[in-house]
Amino acid sequence: MSLEQITEQGTTTDKFLARNLEPTMAWTLANSAYLKLSDEALKFISANTGNLEEAATIGAYGILGTSLFYANKKLFNPLTKKIKEWKNRQISQGIDYDREKRKNVVQLTAIAGLFFISNMPGTLSNYKTDIDRATSIFTKKEQVQEVIPNEYASLNLEGRTLRNLFSLYTGAPEDSLVGSAIRTDFKAQLSELWNMKQAKAPGNPGIQQVIDAQVQNYESSTPTRMTFNEYLAEIRNTIKETKQNLDWEEVARIKRLSPGQGQTLKELSGKIDENALMSYALTELMPSHNGSLNIDVMDFLLRNAGREYVELIPALFDSETSFGLYQFTPHALYDNGEEARGASIINRALPEQKRIPGNVVSLQGDDHHRAAYLFAINNVADLIRNTNERQLNALLNYASNSNNGLTKYVATAHHRPRDALRAGLRWLDHDAVHPYTLSCNQNIIDYSRKTRENHNALNSVGGVALK
Repeated sequence: MSLEQITEQGTTTDKFLARNLEPTMAWTLANSAYLKLSDEALKFISANTGNLEEAATIGAYGILGTSLFYANKKLFNPLTKKIKEWKNRQISQGIDYDREKRKNVVQLTAIAGLFFISNMPGTLSNYKTDIDRATSIFTKKEQVQEVIPNEYASLNLEGRTLRNLFSLYTGAPEDSLVGSAIRTDFKAQLSELWNMKQAKAPGNPGIQQVIDAQVQNYESSTPTRMTFNEYLAEIRNTIKETKQNLDWEEVARIKRLSPGQGQTLKELSGKIDENALMSYALTELMPSHNGSLNIDVMDFLLRNAGREYVELIPALFDSETSFGLYQFTPHALYDNGEEARGASIINRALPEQKRIPGNVVSLQGDDHHRAAYLFAINNVADLIRNTNERQLNALLNYASNSNNGLTKYVATAHHRPRDALRAGLRWLDHDAVHPYTLSCNQNIIDYSRKTRENHNALNSVGGVALK
């Protein structure tokens, strides 16, 4: 086809797309990849800078913005120009517009698919919320907080409808669309939650002990506010310290494990990370199967109500003294010197000064995470003790590549240890080649599914849009 024929037959849109789509796509993909990688860098900064998070984010944005400018000037724009020159040569030599149209459709579909597969909406939301947070340093949003007490930016909850436990936790009106701010009194909200707990178990003295000791202290003190990523860092540090302090030979003795089984338990304990514990915490505490929503609610509470609030939320559907991030009950944590249960069994392998309390009532702060980790080790030890050699090898082979199944086992074992043990052995009978959830019975399958969604949300690249 000659240039004259192209000019006559090709529409203005044909010619525009033929000249510009491929160069534009190359430029878009290059910048998108840069933004995606930069977002991961910002997440790392957020998780490791503690109280300096906002200042560090501002500095990081200065560096990343400058780098983006020079990347476009020195690399992306020259690349786009070269591709456009190549397209112009193609057009001057004659081009099949029907073929070009088909190619355009494929390219645009691929761009749209990549946009959602790579969760670019989440990445762009991360940038928006990071900028909002950093800007708040200069716009004095904290002063607005003093002028309008008990009103909090709704963050990633804006535009959602919160129901049931979510409404009770956040104070957002039931079934109402969340606006840009949520007005709530967290001290009154926590008191209401514990009144509901008391109504569920009027004869339980442990509940009144928690109210007198910890709930009233929350009402009279300033909460420790932090980001979700900072809280994950707290969990990570607690796991690391606890693992280092455990006497693993004593753990093996207490759980009646052979030396080889004890070594396997120690190896597997390293697979139980902060995402694993947070996954099953979200499963215990949050009502939704939507992992991203659960994370957003947790982030909102940590930033505004504080970690103490999260660690004091009572379990509203049982009459036990049960509360906190992992909703511990005396069945899962108890030691009176003669009898030990759950997390308290492994607790005895810690140096005395590093041990958690022997009762749920006294749990505070990082002891919640330590208890969850110890209970997870106890339940994994039970699984290992009951495996044969083939099953144990299957568990080790699986854990060398993934901790998804182990995370789901830990969560379901927290809920119903015996059912989880049966599911775990059934799973390993089939060499762990199928998802752990397929081995679960009706008592724990919902827990496994919820944990899967929470774990996926935590592990997805750019999948968690946190401010």
